[in-house]
Amino acid sequence: MLKKYFGQRKFDRTKSFNIWVFLGSSIWVFLILLIILRIFVYQQVSVVGGSMEPNYHTGELLFVNQIGNNFERGMVVAAYDNENTAAEANYLTRFSPSTRFLLKRIVGLPGEEIEMIQDKVIIYNQENPDGVLLEEKYLGQKARQDQIQSDFYFPKTKIAKDHYFLLGDNRSNSIDSRRKGAFAGFFNSRLRDQLGFGHLVSLSF
Repeated sequence: MLKKYFGQRKFDRTKSFNIWVFLGSSIWVFLILLIILRIFVYQQVSVVGGSMEPNYHTGELLFVNQIGNNFERGMVVAAYDNENTAAEANYLTRFSPSTRFLLKRIVGLPGEEIEMIQDKVIIYNQENPDGVLLEEKYLGQKARQDQIQSDFYFPKTKIAKDHYFLLGDNRSNSIDSRRKGAFAGFFNSRLRDQLGFGHLVSLSF
């Protein structure tokens, strides 16, 4: 009876030890994967300035996934503000005070022409050679009103191959492609914030 009892206890201790080994190994694997994801896939950026209001505000933290290369109209993107940094950037390049980025939205695609009249954006492409009005539900009423009151006009411009025309959602308070010209694609990413899933794309000049 005693032999059977102690034999059972020995078995239980071995099982308990194996569980702790498994848990410890799992934690190490998780930490290693987290480090790999942090270095090669994800990086955290913080919104600075009001150029994307009312959708993004100063201080918001965004997580960037640097994998993929599918650029689509309407994606929110992070574009390097420094041309030299953009030219030398790779997957290990981090956004920082020395590698400042511009948070903008893709409005025009490669090969298209774009024209802006007050709060209206007109896109010219193969499907719409005479132009089509871009529907922008993400713009706030104040941004639209500011554009109308300023009687803003941006002449029809051709977007070069592999380049994208970027605009801030807060048009009257944004440094974007109207001033800097179109941006060349660098790498694709996804954006996740409290609003859910969207796309964040790192781009270069």
